[in-house]
Amino acid sequence: MGANSDKKNEARQKLQHIIEEAIDIGADSIELEYVDDGLEVCYMLGSTGFGTLLADRALESEIIELIISEAKLEDTPRGVMDRMHLGKRYHILVEEYDNFGESAFKLILNNPE
Repeated sequence: MGANSDKKNEARQKLQHIIEEAIDIGADSIELEYVDDGLEVCYMLGSTGFGTLLADRALESEIIELIISEAKLEDTPRGVMDRMHLGKRYHILVEEYDNFGESAFKLILNNPE
């Protein structure tokens, strides 16, 4: 297995972990924005948020590519990703927006089916 494939698998696992963590803490949404030191991942609960920083540029890039691909954002700023967690399916609305000239993403967590 090549390094590129390993990074893609790591990105899938990391994105799944981010989504599961958000669901587990009861977050309404997740915001991902580039900052000087890496990719900021902010879990939003109403108007309050807290976050973490990913500082692996290759992993950050793979996660963003995965979001764009899964939510079909190639030609539109809005899409949907589906994820399973604890036996429930979540439809996650994804919005891409401009943040000081760079793409940023908001993943809105809907109630599970």
